[in-house]
Amino acid sequence: MSIYAIGMSHSADRTQLKMIPTSDQYVWMFTNFTQFAAEATDLSYDACRILPSGNLTCNQLREIVMEDIGVGETRYIRLQFPNSTILNMEVQNSTLALTLYFSYSVSYPSQAIHDFTWTLNHGGGGTVTFPTSRARRSADPAASESNSFLAIAVEVVDGPQGCPLCRGDVNIQITATEET
Repeated sequence: MSIYAIGMSHSADRTQLKMIPTSDQYVWMFTNFTQFAAEATDLSYDACRILPSGNLTCNQLREIVMEDIGVGETRYIRLQFPNSTILNMEVQNSTLALTLYFSYSVSYPSQAIHDFTWTLNHGGGGTVTFPTSRARRSADPAASESNSFLAIAVEVVDGPQGCPLCRGDVNIQITATEET
């Protein structure tokens, strides 16, 4: 679990704020609410462990590396991709047991709310192909109507040999190809 400290105004005492979070990197300073609103996306990416995965075009490989992730932690991936594409995802996982939750309809899929799941045992990896025909248009108003949206939650359910404190890395490669 990570604890953040947010200072709002020129008079916020950074030294005091550094005593609150789990790491100095989790201290965020803003001079006013306008600056806070402008940087809220960066803060949410950091706090929610949303990996900045962005748009995916046809025949493009996107590699996402999740470093130092531990049991009980979840990282999120959000993808936009052209309609009429097939998504292929390959996961390389050295030591962790993972459950991946996928959703075309919610931004933060979970065990309770998801469209489909994929479970990988310790050290397991593999490839899965996504049925994009169920995908929905992105909730982002700036997104093109020709794009669809997929959210992925990667949850670490167990460490090697049942080690609850162990951490590891997960490498994910995603490609989009034209549907034929």
